[in-house]
Amino acid sequence: MDASLDFLAQLELSGDADARDVRRAYALKLKRIDQQADPEGFQALRRAYEIALDWVEWKTQQGGAPDAPPEAALEAPPDPPAAPPDEDELAGAVFELFAGQADALARTSRLHDRDAWNAMLCGALDDERLLGLDARMYFEQRIVLVLARGWHPGHEALLAAATELFGWADNRRALERFGYPGDVLNQAIDEQALFERQPEPVRAAMAALIGKLREDIVPPPELLPALMPDLERALEHFPALMSVTAHPDTIDTWYTAWQALPAARSGKAADIEDPSGAPRRRIGLGCSSGSQPGAGPGA
Repeated sequence: MDASLDFLAQLELSGDADARDVRRAYALKLKRIDQQADPEGFQALRRAYEIALDWVEWKTQQGGAPDAPPEAALEAPPDPPAAPPDEDELAGAVFELFAGQADALARTSRLHDRDAWNAMLCGALDDERLLGLDARMYFEQRIVLVLARGWHPGHEALLAAATELFGWADNRRALERFGYPGDVLNQAIDEQALFERQPEPVRAAMAALIGKLREDIVPPPELLPALMPDLERALEHFPALMSVTAHPDTIDTWYTAWQALPAARSGKAADIEDPSGAPRRRIGLGCSSGSQPGAGPGA
């Protein structure tokens, strides 16, 4: 192939490639390159991609004439293409589409299905508007902000899917780029690992309790005294995880109902046994150990 078409060779394209072919080839090449380990290779690929798109546009203007445009046309096209859309704007457009899919998912029985959220995230990341490294980062930032702002139905499954897809558990610096919201999720991921390492009976009981919190239903008065110790323990040991996987308003409602019981008003308390083996303590009226209502473990 002519040296003037090296950009096509880098993308493994022929001279009859159109803009769609260029984008597809770039997407395939992008998946094979480690942008952080090989930034020069990524920049070279990006340059080839941009030149190829300019060349396709030039060829279209020429009526599909010669395969090899004059050298001067490549270096200084008479009508340069318009500036590409802002990367943040592209990410925002893809996220709006993702949010619409999430609304549709909420009307199905798969809202709490991790695989459903994973498929939606994968579909968003395959969007050609997120081919650029910055655009992908801005999209990821939006996911981080949504999760860090607090639980909504389905967020526990979204957290699990996003943690796996973005590699947050393996690369802790990935979330540090996003400031405080990223720190919240980093802590939640650490707490999730601790949660899973609890003895099975303790973990299962606490998971069942968090499931009840997501139902936004206050347990009958006769059950609250048995449930409050687990809730108190979860808020003490897993505050960040609770904040992103269960609704704080429901937790507040539980505390209000508990404090209205005669046992709470009389100062009687429920024993709490710490699963780590720490000394037993007690909760009663107003005893929340300073924990802020949050939420439970991811799916």
